Amino acid sequence: MAPRAQTVALVAASLLVSLGTLELLFRKLDFPFFDGCFVRQDESWREDPELGFGYVPGSEVRGARINARGLRGPLVAERKPADTVRILFIGDSTCFGLGVGLDESFPAVATRLLQAEDPGRRYQFVIGALPGYSSYQSRVLLERLLPLEPDLVVFYVGAYHDHANASYYRDRDIPRRMARRHAVWHQVRILNAAESLWDLSWGRWIRGLLPERIRVRVPPDDFRRNLDDMLTRARDAGARTLVLLPPHAGSLVARRASLPVYQDALREAAEVHAAASLELQPVFQPFLAEELYFLPDDDFHPRPLGHRLIGESIFLRVRDGGILGAAS
Repeated sequence: MAPRAQTVALVAASLLVSLGTLELLFRKLDFPFFDGCFVRQDESWREDPELGFGYVPGSEVRGARINARGLRGPLVAERKPADTVRILFIGDSTCFGLGVGLDESFPAVATRLLQAEDPGRRYQFVIGALPGYSSYQSRVLLERLLPLEPDLVVFYVGAYHDHANASYYRDRDIPRRMARRHAVWHQVRILNAAESLWDLSWGRWIRGLLPERIRVRVPPDDFRRNLDDMLTRARDAGARTLVLLPPHAGSLVARRASLPVYQDALREAAEVHAAASLELQPVFQPFLAEELYFLPDDDFHPRPLGHRLIGESIFLRVRDGGILGAAS
């Protein structure tokens, strides 16, 4: 073997031995400790190949019990009974009712008021929402829940998570990253460590150097596509639709320069799909002291008063707009 070839072979062998030793060391130390493809917050979290994460049935999330479907609220039958009006609420942690009792949440408030107005039919609500979900997860969850035959789908999306910073990757990349997590190469600790180093560098330093429209979890164009898909699917399933435009505290508007873009997208989507819409900011506006309707140290999640205002507004919009039609 030529001297040059011997040198190359020796370097390659040394490199392989070094990498092998490092791989064994990483395995002994159970390193890396972090995997950006799935960051478990606590034992109530579970992986989902499309949603990224969900919650374990029976677990408790901020005082809310997770039902057998991995959601909050009453567990309705797969087949809708006769003379029953079923309302599906799709959205995020506010729609979930984070920080308030189930009966205080706006899905429960609106449904209760509709039931009292129309006692000849039975009204049921389904909460298709979980804390931390963006319009991407809402789209996936809607597809899974449409077989429950909702008569009305109420959307509370675009309030917070879509225009929040992406921690490690955009929401549309969730299926790819979930699949990667279980790929054979991902089990090689050296490769996993390299990916984790990149994820951490992105999340802590690189992301901050990029314009807001690039670093968000769901860019505006993706948000519009999610809205279009959800409204189309709901209509094709025979459901009426109501698009809510979430209220925002002044401090949140100051932090999120792109927030008005998402509000405009909601208005445009409702108009294009001939869906009913409801602007909630005017409902909250008379209450100038924001601490009256948002949780303490929180400019996103409403107190029970905020949920009551939203629930009552939904009731009036549905009733006065004839969205569900008259009782048969």
